[in-house]
Amino acid sequence: MNPLDVFRKRRSVRRFEEKPLPEAALRSIVEAASLAPTARNIQPCRFIVVLEPARLKELARLVSPNGAFMEKAAACLVIISEDTKYY
Repeated sequence: MNPLDVFRKRRSVRRFEEKPLPEAALRSIVEAASLAPTARNIQPCRFIVVLEPARLKELARLVSPNGAFMEKAAACLVIISEDTKYY
């Protein structure tokens, strides 16, 4: 696939099917995120996959109103970055 096609076909999803994501898909998403380039290759990010409904609800509450849709998601990828001057 042409890289420009990837950008042209991207979409935002805020309504989710009520079914779990396959573990292989979650691992693939985290792997893709971890391959993103970083300045000086310092790799300051850590990834947390949230699957528990109670935790998803709490995350949605913390980022409301813009992230309220996360409450109904099957998973959420939380990205935490170390404090660095190279973002």
